[in-house]
Amino acid sequence: MAETPYAKIFSEKKKRLSDTLLPHLKTLFTEEARLHKVDATLLDRMFEALAHDFAGNFYYQVACTVDEQKKAEERRRYEAAEKERLEAMKPLQLSFDEFKNIIIAKWRSIVTQEDARAQFAIDQYCEAELRMFLEYFYGRNLYEGIDTRKGFLIMGPVGCRKTSMMQAFQNNPFASFRIVEAQDMVQAYKEAGDMAFNYFYISDKRNKFGHESYDICIDEVGREERSVLAKGASFSSTHINFIEEYIFRLYKNPRRLHLITNATSYEDLTRTYSEAAASRLLKLFNVVIFPDNSPNYRLA
Repeated sequence: MAETPYAKIFSEKKKRLSDTLLPHLKTLFTEEARLHKVDATLLDRMFEALAHDFAGNFYYQVACTVDEQKKAEERRRYEAAEKERLEAMKPLQLSFDEFKNIIIAKWRSIVTQEDARAQFAIDQYCEAELRMFLEYFYGRNLYEGIDTRKGFLIMGPVGCRKTSMMQAFQNNPFASFRIVEAQDMVQAYKEAGDMAFNYFYISDKRNKFGHESYDICIDEVGREERSVLAKGASFSSTHINFIEEYIFRLYKNPRRLHLITNATSYEDLTRTYSEAAASRLLKLFNVVIFPDNSPNYRLA
């Protein structure tokens, strides 16, 4: 075994320990060795080897222990410093109005980046939904019937800016999240099988709001492939609807996340998946439905 830096420090101690052990080993085991007819000319060499190995192994273990203790202490200091840094960065003094202004500015920027000609406005088609999200993600939910243990099932027509609104909320004081497309999750399943069900949950201690993990927001739900097999599956394997299976698993082991879909009604959800999946979605999420007559802003 290669010596650690600490083991080198113990070289002289190993020699002294070995010399101290040698006569004791001879006293304890000479008669036993002779009983088994060990050649007397080999005894001194054997005892020296035993004493040397014992001393070397003892100090190697000491060195490893010291090394691990040092690393553990360094980890503790780092984690304490990181926690202190995150707490210092945590915007506890951020008022609701300041948070609102930040989100609206982000949302406007996202919309104009997608289309420089786009007209950004908070109108009757999104005002109530925006206010609900602001309250929820600021952490002071004032809406009756909204459960902060649950995420949002966001439904609405194509182009009504569901996704861009959620993009603006990705970093927030209550529960930061990351957006992933449903088809990316399906593709991950095709490549890696069951591991894909947990692929997209990440940790990041650098989050400025002090969160050590992110929720996820699954976008384009309902537009993904609906019948897939994992790579390497046998010819007799059954194709699965990955997102539907994801919903069933989530129902058994709930965790907060968000879904965005172009479905606009319960009937749409049952046609996309099944009544069993649709009913679970309503139970698992706070449901937000943008108005049916919301304009497609991409065409405006």
